[in-house]
Amino acid sequence: MTLSAPTLNFSSQLVGTTSVAQTITLSNSGDAPLSISRIAAAGDFAETDNCPASLAVSAGCTINITFTPTAFGTRGGTLTITDGAQGSPHNVNLIGDASDFSLSAINGRSLSATVAAGVSANYQLQVAPQNGFTGSVSISCTGAPSLAVCSASPQSVNITVAQVPFTVSVTTTAATAASPIDLPRFSTPRFVPLFLLTLSIFLLAAACLANSRTPLRRRVLVATSFAIVLSSWATSVGCGGGYSGNPGTPKETYQLKVTGTSSGQSRQLTLTLTVN
Repeated sequence: MTLSAPTLNFSSQLVGTTSVAQTITLSNSGDAPLSISRIAAAGDFAETDNCPASLAVSAGCTINITFTPTAFGTRGGTLTITDGAQGSPHNVNLIGDASDFSLSAINGRSLSATVAAGVSANYQLQVAPQNGFTGSVSISCTGAPSLAVCSASPQSVNITVAQVPFTVSVTTTAATAASPIDLPRFSTPRFVPLFLLTLSIFLLAAACLANSRTPLRRRVLVATSFAIVLSSWATSVGCGGGYSGNPGTPKETYQLKVTGTSSGQSRQLTLTLTVN
C-alpha cells in the first residue's frame, strides 16, 4: 500500500471555520487485492473517502481531509488507515495552523462607565489578531437600555498585522418635565347637531320607557340605543386635558454586549454601564 503524501499541512484557518479539503491518494501497489478495514482522522480534522473494503491491484482511492480548528495556534492530528498491507496501520501526519481574533479594551481603558441620564458613555476598544489572523471584522452593540442607543465607530475594521482600535458609544436620554397637552374639544358647528340628535333620542326613549304598554324588548332596545349615542357624543366632543413627559433612561446598571463577526464566527465583549 502506498500513500501520495506522508504529511498534510493546512495554512492559517479561522477558529470555528472549515478549510478547503486536501486529498491523499491511497494505491494498491501489491499483487493481490488490498483489504481496508478502517480510515479515521483524529484531532481537529475530518475525512471522507471513496475507498472500498477491498481495493483491486493497481487501483487507487481518494481520502479528503478538512481542518476545523477549535483553538488558535498549531493543531496536530493523524489520519490512520487500517489495512491488510505490511506495517498496518499506516498514518499520515496532519498539521493545521489556526488563527483567531479577540475584542478587548485598549490598554489602561475601562470596560465600565458611569454617567448621568442625558450623557454619553464612550468605551475605547480594539480588535486584536491572534496567530496571524487577517481579515475584516464587523462590530455591533446590543443590550442598550430604554431611551438609549449603543453604536460602534467604525462598524467594520480590517485586520492586517496589528490590533485596530474602535469606539463604542452609548447615548442616554435625560428626563424632561411634564407639560400640559390639550385634547380636542368640541366646536359649535359640530356640537349643535349632536346635541339636538341626543335630545331627540332622549325624549323618544323617555316616552317609550314611560309607556308601560310598550313591549319590554322594545324598551330595552331603546334604552341601549340611547346609551350608545350618549357615549359616542361624549367621546366626540372631548373633555379635559392631560400631561406628558419623558422619563429619560432609567437609573440602573446594565450589561451591554459588543460583538465582532468575521466569516460567520463571532467573538463578544461585555461592557458595564451605570446610569445615575
